[in-house]
Amino acid sequence: MSTVIASNVPISEDRKAILKEEREHPVCVLSEKQKDILQTTWKPLGDSEDQLQQVGITLFHRIFEIAPQAIALFPKFRDVPAEKREEDEAFRSHAYKVMEAIGLALSFLDDVDTLVGVLEDLGSMHVVHGIQDAHFEVVGSALIWTLAKEFGENFTEEISQAWTSMYCFVADCMKKGLHEAYELQGQ
Repeated sequence: MSTVIASNVPISEDRKAILKEEREHPVCVLSEKQKDILQTTWKPLGDSEDQLQQVGITLFHRIFEIAPQAIALFPKFRDVPAEKREEDEAFRSHAYKVMEAIGLALSFLDDVDTLVGVLEDLGSMHVVHGIQDAHFEVVGSALIWTLAKEFGENFTEEISQAWTSMYCFVADCMKKGLHEAYELQGQ
């Protein structure tokens, strides 16, 4: 029996197996042009630690605007009032670490095997916080919004597409690691 996708085109059993394999083993499908776009647009964001941290703070403000309940996932600063978060060292540090992880991922774009391993490990570490797949969607949306805000009118569709593709890959790898960690816990 074949499965039907949204466009009502049947998918063969062989194709279903390939799709399953792709979900289990994400492939970085960024073109060389997209990699160049990512590196070029990242450079001004990562010029200084302060700049990178500020972008991370903007990202987290957006995450909490989209999903206010997400603050509960951050025990180190969940009790800090919203208006005081930017002053909180744990919040600032986490914002910076997330942006630093994005920079690390970008540095491994030409070594996908290493990148996949790093991202899967990172995903597995998030199991202790109860992270679920839906949380990745919120972060992805917040990341693209944050980048659009940072670059203003210079944030073209081409740049958006490159970052969206990159984030989808990162999220897929992290989710794989997260799922494996949950399976090890019997969840």
